[in-house]
Amino acid sequence: METTQPVHGVAAWQQLLKKQTLPIPTTTQAALSEAITENNTLPPLAAIIRHCPLTAFHMFHQANKSRETTHDIRVKSLEHAMAMLGVDAIKVFINSVRTFNPLSDNPKTNCLTKEVSNSIHAAHQAQYWFKQKTRKTSEEVFWSALFFNVTRWALALQTPTQMQLIQQSGGKHAQAIERQILGCTISTLQLALDDYWSLPCISHHAWEQLRATKPSSWIAMSRFGRQKPEHGYTHASERAERRFQDKKEQDPQFRLLLGTPAAFIFWANALAQCSRYSWFSINSSRLSGLMAALLNKGWDKTTQTIHQEAVNLSHKLTYGYGPAPAVGLVNSEVLYHEPKLTRPQKKPSPTSPSQTKEAKPTTPAIKPIPAPVTPQSIAEKQGDIAHFEQIVENLKEQPERYPTLASLIDILTEAIIEGLAYERLIIALTNKERTRLKSYRCHPKTEKVQFEIVLATAPFFNDLLKKQQTIWVKGKEQPDTWAKIPGSFKKAVEHDHFMLQTLTMPRKAIGMLYVDMPYSNSLFKVADFRYLQALGNASRITLLSMAQSKKRR
Repeated sequence: METTQPVHGVAAWQQLLKKQTLPIPTTTQAALSEAITENNTLPPLAAIIRHCPLTAFHMFHQANKSRETTHDIRVKSLEHAMAMLGVDAIKVFINSVRTFNPLSDNPKTNCLTKEVSNSIHAAHQAQYWFKQKTRKTSEEVFWSALFFNVTRWALALQTPTQMQLIQQSGGKHAQAIERQILGCTISTLQLALDDYWSLPCISHHAWEQLRATKPSSWIAMSRFGRQKPEHGYTHASERAERRFQDKKEQDPQFRLLLGTPAAFIFWANALAQCSRYSWFSINSSRLSGLMAALLNKGWDKTTQTIHQEAVNLSHKLTYGYGPAPAVGLVNSEVLYHEPKLTRPQKKPSPTSPSQTKEAKPTTPAIKPIPAPVTPQSIAEKQGDIAHFEQIVENLKEQPERYPTLASLIDILTEAIIEGLAYERLIIALTNKERTRLKSYRCHPKTEKVQFEIVLATAPFFNDLLKKQQTIWVKGKEQPDTWAKIPGSFKKAVEHDHFMLQTLTMPRKAIGMLYVDMPYSNSLFKVADFRYLQALGNASRITLLSMAQSKKRR
């Protein structure tokens, strides 16, 4: 019996997807049929098609394929594309196009509508932020962002099982999983199909600029955006801005890319993909930082506006598409969660001849998602350990770089949020008399955790602050420890799995670091405890240096 070989690699997928015809919703076909019967003109049709990405895809595809085109002269306006086709050709299309019911439970339908909804989110974010930057509305930006991931639409229809595996994966393993399942990345396949699709899109030159841009340039830009206050400057934001400007000077392709609409299209699609997993992850925070830096606005305000745009789109989303992008802001349970990567299974031992049976031909199955060895800690899985280790080394070897408590707090925040990728950090400081412990700063800034503890009435914290130490609290797994923690503190943080790191100078307490993972509910590992302990020890060296400097004055 012959078996069909699984499709693998760019060339094979390219050949298969060219034969694929994308359907449109039955509701859209019915509305178009009614409109063309009542009024045989283009404007009523355009008003309907503008709200259906799949129908718009066909208009652009057919208009641009009907003539010899290059990227620079492709039609990038819906009305222009429809005018080129004419009412008669559109009428033929309406009567012959495949349709689907967007409300059915068909796996292909569900997978397709998720991908299209994600692209709609990206298009609206790109258009909104491009308008904020340039004070102009661009149809080209909207359609280019919408069709940026059109290959995912075709894959969802062609192979929903494989695409569901890809949809459920995210983060740093996404491209590795795409290569394992498809034999190539989706972005590579998108570029290979670009001439065939003939849709409004970013130029190949912009792709080359993106590939040529150094990752460190994006990191510097995001750090500047996250450090920038809404008004004025801080020492940390000035330092981050200088680093960002230096990167722009050293990386000309990066500087050129930031001046083009492509930057907004890349960013919006990255945001749309990221928000499928979490609106409050470190990656979401980094993307908010990029836009804050690009528009030179405060990180808090930028993040709030990004969330508000997702809410606005969710109110307008056409019936049948979903899930709405703002759902994750209210209930994170509906979002995708990155699956645990499977460990390679041991090969079974060879069986004896008496146990062997005649082999039966089977259809090749999708290989399990390979994974690098599962990381031992949250920091190793999501963070930037090299950056964290560099900060620890600087604190130990060059403590003079941080002459004030404010500068130390800034670098500790960077180490924990960027280096270790912990989701929440609360910094609490003592008053001058060392009688109270009060929350001072919280990250992310959208969190408003506030508490003030009178140390005389809280023996747990009073004893904790007497020396340099790291505490790992595991909630009710440690009933004795959990019972000692004041109820007001438990109520303020609303989480029972966290770590505490004290900050002390000779013979006096400075404050305390609190870290946890409240959004993903991930549990710390032993390695996470050791990383925080190492940061605390390095901080003590800097605090000792700070105290000695004050004595010399």
